[in-house]
Amino acid sequence: MGAEHADIEGSLATQDGQTIGSTSGSLEGPLNVINEATGLTDAQRFELKKWLVGWAGAQQATGSDLLAKLNGEGDTRPGVDYTVIGTEYDNISSPYTLTFLEAGPGATVNNITLQDGCAQDRSSHVSMSYSPRAIDYVRNALDPEIVPDSAIRCEPHTGALGFSLRSLE
Repeated sequence: MGAEHADIEGSLATQDGQTIGSTSGSLEGPLNVINEATGLTDAQRFELKKWLVGWAGAQQATGSDLLAKLNGEGDTRPGVDYTVIGTEYDNISSPYTLTFLEAGPGATVNNITLQDGCAQDRSSHVSMSYSPRAIDYVRNALDPEIVPDSAIRCEPHTGALGFSLRSLE
């Protein structure tokens, strides 16, 4: 497969960190096949998704009734400041930019990609929760006086087990 490698959590990614599929666990491909299948009713498609990924998984699939209802009035509510942190190495949300919000009237959104200004933080979806950089961004969003923008750390950080297979080459 050339310059593509599976990381320790199972994502198939190119050397620049772009997720191109999964060696295990990713169901977006099969779910898309179900979405594109001809001759099926919406109810039959939903039943197939439930069989493949369970009730909760089917509700989270692109185009589900739950997501349509949840997103029906937009991503945000007036008067709320939102901070969303994403990672280019996300192996759960793909593409990772789908995690970002669009500010509606009266709301503000700060969409942050961990790698912006810090290429050495290669946190995955799971390991992002204990990335020093992500922690600093959360603390900054809660109180910028405690962790000002200038104090947000940039440290090496990788997958859930502390390394990725790409780093072993």
